[in-house]
Amino acid sequence: MTRAAAAEWADILAGEQATLRQRPRPDRWSALEYACHVRDVFALYDQRLELMLTKDGPRYANWNQDETAIEKRYGESDPVDVAAELAANADRGAGGTEPDFGATAPPSLSSRSPATSFTIRSTISMT
Repeated sequence: MTRAAAAEWADILAGEQATLRQRPRPDRWSALEYACHVRDVFALYDQRLELMLTKDGPRYANWNQDETAIEKRYGESDPVDVAAELAANADRGAGGTEPDFGATAPPSLSSRSPATSFTIRSTISMT
């Protein structure tokens, strides 16, 4: 699923740069900014999954996607670089073997705040 999404983004990112950078409204990201967000989400979930597989009940820092977009200057990114990074992150996330959920042990439970918890199964289904 992640590789297919990366391939679709590569097609989008091959478009006209001015169009990619154009926001449909001031309060909505451009296609380029959304692609950067997806790239970073793939990396974030890969890191979180790795923590779940290696630590018992890890806690995640909250991730503010809007702050990240500003800090990383999503709108100024090079679409060719973003497409390559997105594909690499998708490959990394999809390249591992499926975890053994096991019938006798529940998946590792992780959280980033008291109200939000993740399991290996829920994390994989998000990517």
